[in-house]
Amino acid sequence: MSTATPRQAEVLALREQGLSTKQIAAQLGISVGTAKIHLSHLFEKGLATPRPKQTGWDGVRLDALVNRLESETEQYRAVDILAELKECRL
Repeated sequence: MSTATPRQAEVLALREQGLSTKQIAAQLGISVGTAKIHLSHLFEKGLATPRPKQTGWDGVRLDALVNRLESETEQYRAVDILAELKECRL
């Protein structure tokens, strides 16, 4: 089995912490394209797998989703969760 280069290992460690490709690039001082190349090599070596694309949040009217919840408590909690998710994706 192939092993990761030192830089690939850094990229992998940051990815495992949940950082986006853009965040990995900024953390390591490299371009997003270079980070993508490192990830591509990790995929080829079988050391990482692509993340599923996140769907369902972009362009969705969050207020409509929150209003479908039955109780006011559920609505407040949903707003908190959605705010946390948005922070994670930046």
